[in-house]
Amino acid sequence: MNEGSKQRTCLRGFAFIVTLCLFSLNASAQEKEFAVTSGAFRIQPALFFGAGASKVDVGTTTDGDTVSISGGGGLGGGVTVGYGLSSHLDLDFSLGYEESVLTPAVSNADGTFDRTFYLVTLKYRIPVSKRFHIKLGGGGGVYKPGELDVDTRSVFGGAHDIIKYKTATGAHVLTEFEFFVSGSAAVNIGMKYYSVTYHESSGTRNGMPGYFFGNEIENLDGSGFDLMLSFAKYF
Repeated sequence: MNEGSKQRTCLRGFAFIVTLCLFSLNASAQEKEFAVTSGAFRIQPALFFGAGASKVDVGTTTDGDTVSISGGGGLGGGVTVGYGLSSHLDLDFSLGYEESVLTPAVSNADGTFDRTFYLVTLKYRIPVSKRFHIKLGGGGGVYKPGELDVDTRSVFGGAHDIIKYKTATGAHVLTEFEFFVSGSAAVNIGMKYYSVTYHESSGTRNGMPGYFFGNEIENLDGSGFDLMLSFAKYF
C-alpha cells in the first residue's frame, strides 16, 4: 500500500467514527440518564493525527523547499481499555500505531517512520454536567519503533537509508472533552503531548551497514502533539 492509500484509509476511518458519533447523537437525543463511570469498564477506539516536535531534513525540492520527516506526529489509530476507579479517576491501557511521512510530499522520493506504542494513563475526571466531562491525565509508555525508511534514489546523488531503532520509553500528558450521547456511550475529542527519543540500533545506506547518519537521526526525537477523536462504550 502506497503512502496516499494509507492516508486515505486513515481519513476514511476518521470519517466513519465521525458518522458513528453523529448517528449516536441523533439516536439518543432524548436520553435522560447518563453513564455512571465509577466501577465501569470502557472500550474506546480512536483515530489521531498530529505533528512532531522536531523534524529531520532529508533533501530539497526543485523549488528549493526543504523536505523533512519527523519522529512524532502523522496519522494513526488505536484502542483503549479503561476502568473507572472512582467518579473522578480513570485508569487506561492503550495500544496504538502511528506513521509519519515526508513533508511536503514529493513525487521522486519516499519516506516513512512508523511505531507502535503501549500506554498507561491515569485521568482525573471533572463532571461539568451530565452530558459533558473534562478529563486531565498523564502517564508513561513503551514505544516500539519500526524503521525510518527514506528513499531518494530517484534524485541525482540520492540514496536509500533504512535505520532501525531500539524500543524506547516515554511520558505523555493529555486533555479530553467527553460528550455523553447515551447512558453507555460518549464521543471524545482530545489533545495529547508525548515526549520520547529513539536511539539507533542499526542502519544501512544502499544495503551497506555501518554508515554514520548524524546525531539527529541516530537519536531521533519522537516527541509530538496529537489531536484525537474517539468513541467510548461503557459496560
